[in-house]
Amino acid sequence: MVFKQQQLAGLNPGDPDVAVSPLPVPIGVIPGGTGNYIALYLHGSKEPVTAAIKILMGKTTASNVVGVYQGGKLQECAGLICSFGLLGDIMHDCERFRWMGNFRYKVIPLRTIIGRRLISGRVEYLHAPSGEWREVSGQFYSFDLNAVDLVDNGSSLIPTFGTDSNMLHITSDCSLGDHVKGLKKLEEWATGAYNFPFIQNEPVLRLRVTLEPTPTTTSRGAASEGAHSHSETEKDRPLDGVTYYINCDGEVLPITRTQFQMRIHPNLIQLFGECLTQ
Repeated sequence: MVFKQQQLAGLNPGDPDVAVSPLPVPIGVIPGGTGNYIALYLHGSKEPVTAAIKILMGKTTASNVVGVYQGGKLQECAGLICSFGLLGDIMHDCERFRWMGNFRYKVIPLRTIIGRRLISGRVEYLHAPSGEWREVSGQFYSFDLNAVDLVDNGSSLIPTFGTDSNMLHITSDCSLGDHVKGLKKLEEWATGAYNFPFIQNEPVLRLRVTLEPTPTTTSRGAASEGAHSHSETEKDRPLDGVTYYINCDGEVLPITRTQFQMRIHPNLIQLFGECLTQ
């Protein structure tokens, strides 16, 4: 629907510098898959009948969308999860073992976490409060730029929709034990899931990623006047012999090039339902 709307508006959906046109009609979400978290956030239940009733009530919630750009194209739009690295690998591995049914979601993630891989590269991000480009370079297990943020509230995490910017979570090199502790907190929706020394949290509007074949020295959150020019001067090319993955709302998006971008499109869609925690 997002792609079609841009065509109708005469916009180029493959240009990350172009602000996209919002959808003219609200979207109703009725749960029918394995996750159904959008329905849970908006309707307080994963039950289809409850969702249908809430949609008929007519209340709506504005929500952000994350666009993923690769090779000069808008390849995917995420309305909930957009996670590069470990969670992308987990989803890719789960798809390989579909013959296991839902049981694979209990076994395969643990296998992938134990065999987690470090990714060398540089992330340039547009820091929302300052409006300046900053960068962090080094080795990462993952970074997440989700359309619906989970934030601390008392003893648990709560979802937030339609914010002016979204939080970028960068997970750097750490022990397996500490990494599992953080993932466990996130799974349990426990407060402090992102409050670890190896996780960098930045409010951002967009980001550019350059993947590198060799490790570099990590520089955490340094502002750089040249950050905006890195992606313009370095040549985007196919990755040699390796593929990385992004988890986009439970779908696997292969990253096959050395550069890709993500952009927050604020309040791009209206969803039927009301997030009572906001």
